[in-house]
Amino acid sequence: RLPEREGRVDLTALLAALAAREVRGVLVEGGSEVAGAFVAAGLVDRVALFVAPLVLGGRAAPAAVGGPGRPLAEAMRLGPLEVQHLGEDLLIEADVLHPAGAPADGVQAVARSVR
Repeated sequence: RLPEREGRVDLTALLAALAAREVRGVLVEGGSEVAGAFVAAGLVDRVALFVAPLVLGGRAAPAAVGGPGRPLAEAMRLGPLEVQHLGEDLLIEADVLHPAGAPADGVQAVARSVR
């Protein structure tokens, strides 16, 4: 069992438990709230974003990363982009640039936006 934070699994405790079992990489796949929880906790080292040839929108449309958001000055910065075509879609991948300019040590979490 893992501790809770605000009624949900404590993500830092989860990744620490996985690291103790020698798990060094985690693919986080879910919706905007799951991605937002990992981003807000500072637990994302790499991002993989799929872009489909569709245009969606509107005030109620979910963003790729949920939660309260952050001002532009505090945006999560990404390193050089790697782009590849997968059928009609694009896969864009990049490392998160942490304040020191390099990916953080520890378990790597990859936030994937659902198309």
